Amino acid sequence: MPAIPYPRFVAEVEELYLSETSRGTYRKMRQTLREFGQVEGLRKTSDLDDLAIVRWKRAHPGRSCWTVRSLLINFRRACNLAIAKGYLRRSPFGIRSLNDWAQLEDPGCVRHHSLEAIGAVLGHLRALSATSWEDHRLLTLASTIAFTGVRAGEAFHAKVEDFDLVNGVFTISSRRKLKTRASAQPVPIPAALGELLSGWFAVVHCEWAFPGVRRIGPWTGGLPGRKPLDRLKARAKELGIEGFTFQSLRHSWATHAEGAWGLTDPQIQRALRHTTIRTSKAHYRHADLANLREIGGKVSIPVHPGADPR
Repeated sequence: MPAIPYPRFVAEVEELYLSETSRGTYRKMRQTLREFGQVEGLRKTSDLDDLAIVRWKRAHPGRSCWTVRSLLINFRRACNLAIAKGYLRRSPFGIRSLNDWAQLEDPGCVRHHSLEAIGAVLGHLRALSATSWEDHRLLTLASTIAFTGVRAGEAFHAKVEDFDLVNGVFTISSRRKLKTRASAQPVPIPAALGELLSGWFAVVHCEWAFPGVRRIGPWTGGLPGRKPLDRLKARAKELGIEGFTFQSLRHSWATHAEGAWGLTDPQIQRALRHTTIRTSKAHYRHADLANLREIGGKVSIPVHPGADPR
């Protein structure tokens, strides 16, 4: 099948992503495709080449390496779809790899934080939470992601009923469209996090685990400076720690899981719920409460002593 006009290809990909992926994933792909649609000379799918990437990067200077990498991952997926449909002969990532296009050695890229840095931020929040309901909420939210490695959106939209503190598991609900189908799985809750959640649930008085101030819905937005990410970054900056985000906490979990905590590759994949190209792994690994409790028992973060938030 020959190359097709780029607008037609964009329409096909957007329709596919709108029906099969989460809204956030769809929006990111739509942003990627529309930005590349503005690249000089990109009119057909056969123009999805290395020069298109060069011109796209030149049109968006000053972006962080993580933003560039995130968008290029979507562009690579689009190119793979074009190849599968016969619209494109070869991928531009066969000429240069993703790591070559978005080099993570850039000093401005904060991929993860040390356990000491994470412990310092959580300890800071613990001290502040003694007199602030909002900081208590932020402490518990950030701790949930730090101790489990779940995605930010999964934690934001969690309900109290999703946390089984007796068996020590947090079940990611499929109430909302998740990033992947494999995301709707239970993850282990380490003992330290379980104690914190127990204290928080005793005072939150809401079906949502991390509600907004009015407690009628999840805390997902707010005015500038009041959003979850804004609050987390601001508290970390008070300690001089830059780039402290919910995403960096997930990366940190994965980093320390194979290092300080000594988890195996299957245990890490189970907890992070990453899909792989190995179908056998995707279909024959199942969640087991005893195994999940064993994984959770290996996770620890040296939270600095602070005031008891309860």
